[in-house]
Amino acid sequence: YDITSRVAAITAGRQFRLQVNGQDVTGALTIPSTGGWQTWTSVTASRISLPAGDHILRVVAVSGDFNINWLRFTASPT
Repeated sequence: YDITSRVAAITAGRQFRLQVNGQDVTGALTIPSTGGWQTWTSVTASRISLPAGDHILRVVAVSGDFNINWLRFTASPT
């Protein structure tokens, strides 16, 4: 899957990661400065393998001072 996050941060270099069942699946995703708390950009982690079934997804802040508006999961192109 490609996982796209809609994010905003005043300061560049803010980071978060996504975990499935306690396992990091994306590594640290870095948010650029967007110039405001409601000025959004998209950050994408590509070709992430996600198992079938019910699982616990966590957004883990590596550093603070950012907003997340939404996450979108789409099938990666083959």
